[in-house]
Amino acid sequence: EKPGAMIMGIAGLVMLLLLVSGLWAWWPRPGTWRRALRFKSGAAPLRRLYDQHKLAGLLGFVPLLVITSTGAMLDLPEQVRPVLGRTSPMFVLPELHS
Repeated sequence: EKPGAMIMGIAGLVMLLLLVSGLWAWWPRPGTWRRALRFKSGAAPLRRLYDQHKLAGLLGFVPLLVITSTGAMLDLPEQVRPVLGRTSPMFVLPELHS
């Protein structure tokens, strides 16, 4: 395995950790969902910036999760293969003879 692929795979895992921790930090208490999803356009500039950050993070969460996890799996195939083998059947591609 190339060192660059290992470094990028680890960076992808760190990014996954940051994504999940951001969602956990944002997650609203029961009964406060409406307030958590609202953008306060008349608020102070710092509050509007916070709301933009929060809503952009929520909108980008699923695509970033898919792209980052796929990239990490592609960069760390030997580490991911045993984990995936437990949940889905693995098969060996036949060798092509020239």
